[in-house]
Amino acid sequence: MKTAAAVLFALVFAFAAAAQESELNDYPTSVRSEYVFACMAVHGQTVIALQKCSCSIDEIARRLTLDEYLHAKAVKELRLARSGGEIFAMFRGSPWAEKMVAKLKDAQIEADFVCF
Repeated sequence: MKTAAAVLFALVFAFAAAAQESELNDYPTSVRSEYVFACMAVHGQTVIALQKCSCSIDEIARRLTLDEYLHAKAVKELRLARSGGEIFAMFRGSPWAEKMVAKLKDAQIEADFVCF
């Protein structure tokens, strides 16, 4: 009886962990691939770089929702574009944009620590 209960508990725990993992890693393949290609452009076009860059986006996906990642990435890219105008000015120096980009940067630093 105890063995059956232990097995049932283990199965429930495993399914809950798998459900949580799938919720945390909801990035589509195209988003993951784009990150990995850009990462490999920096770290080299090797199998080792592929593994480390794949690990990196997996770690980021554990720390940021897809929306958080995409919004922070968009703000970061708009800031790098150095475009003029009122619309682009709102992304420079605004507290919400700074916080969004800082969260992405922190996730990338943590991912680098784990993967590289």
